[in-house]
Amino acid sequence: MNGLLRDIGERRLIELVSSYFETQEEDCAVVELGGECLLLTSDMLHEKSDFPPQMTPYQMGWSLVAVNLSDIAAMGGEPLFMVDAIGVPPEFSVEAFKELLSGIHSCALRFGLGVLGGDLDAHDEITLTGFVLGVAREGRVIRRSGAKVGDLLCITGHLGSAGGGLRLIEREKDVDLSDPLVKALFEPVPRVKEGLKLSGSGFVTSMTDISDGLSVSLADLSRASHVGFEIDWERIPVRSELFKVVEDADDLRSLLLSAGGDYELLFTVMPEGVNELRQVVDFTVIGRVVEKNAGERVVPSGYDHFKVEG
Repeated sequence: MNGLLRDIGERRLIELVSSYFETQEEDCAVVELGGECLLLTSDMLHEKSDFPPQMTPYQMGWSLVAVNLSDIAAMGGEPLFMVDAIGVPPEFSVEAFKELLSGIHSCALRFGLGVLGGDLDAHDEITLTGFVLGVAREGRVIRRSGAKVGDLLCITGHLGSAGGGLRLIEREKDVDLSDPLVKALFEPVPRVKEGLKLSGSGFVTSMTDISDGLSVSLADLSRASHVGFEIDWERIPVRSELFKVVEDADDLRSLLLSAGGDYELLFTVMPEGVNELRQVVDFTVIGRVVEKNAGERVVPSGYDHFKVEG
């Protein structure tokens, strides 16, 4: 594997890291301790690639917590504690720094996450890193590798909202920050409660989140479970506001496939458990699991940290 990192891409680099450290490609690392499993995850956000100019320091802090909690949710875990590393330019104002901390505190408080401290340093651009520890009962960790032919493919919430929000702020100079699409982009809500209920049901066979885009997430589940998917595109739920930023059906499908930032859960369910699961979690069936080479070929086209220009 030669060349530059941008030529290889993020997924190939993850495979390379896994080959060195014998890790599995999951949303979290899993450490089994007695009758419980510790879930460990870490994410990094940068000003240039992750924080549009319209984003407030509060929303930056909120996003740091949300992106890490989404990984815990994707494996059906309960978040416990977080430590963070904050890098900000020396010219960053005290008020803005307090606002950033308020965003971290608000999101952590909402989901019962304890923030234990971390590291603070000067940096050329705002750089935020979080490390979250969660826990799940043994047997309740949902991995990417359990999907079986005949299972139903499902998602929580709506897709494309964050991608639509990004289009809005790129097109409009004075965007309405209360717009549902912009809100979805700047203050994403991780599906922690839903993940816990899904993992406790006994009917969910595989799961991941959709933060990097639907096509990437489908490819991750397909690779881990050695299956394919048939998707009913008309059943994918979207917000009505999304239609003001898409041109036609093809543009909508492209946005749904490639836009990142939707911290929804993508999971597979045993058919016999769907009706019972609907009693505790709001979700939509968007397809089914088929043999590896029988479904649609979805080329990963979502967010890639090493192919972002600018």
